[in-house]
Amino acid sequence: MRRIVTGDYVAEWVARRVGRSIELPATTLGVEIDGRLAGGVVFSGWNGFDIEITVAGDREAWTPVFFRRFRAYVFDELSAIRITARTEQESVAELALRLGGRIEGLMRCYYGPGRDAYVIGVLKDDWRF
Repeated sequence: MRRIVTGDYVAEWVARRVGRSIELPATTLGVEIDGRLAGGVVFSGWNGFDIEITVAGDREAWTPVFFRRFRAYVFDELSAIRITARTEQESVAELALRLGGRIEGLMRCYYGPGRDAYVIGVLKDDWRF
């Protein structure tokens, strides 16, 4: 059984998966599959136009149902015009590009020596799901 969940435990799970702390409280969306958390998104840094996201999960978590709920929260409930993500993982950058995002820059050594971060922006008008 698959279901969309929320709660601080999603943020804590994402933090463990990405290897850094996440400041709470934050808004979250997660995907449970057969009772185990398989993916999660933490939303933070809302400035009235842009929301920053931190993402972790297995490929099986990312379904059209999840992305519709994700979109509804960001673009309908918040009325955001963009999403910003930073990642050192090419697979996360590729997923963001498939959703309509663009690589907007590279932050050198953002995650430590030799560990750069792609900065990715997804505009509401470019969202593909």
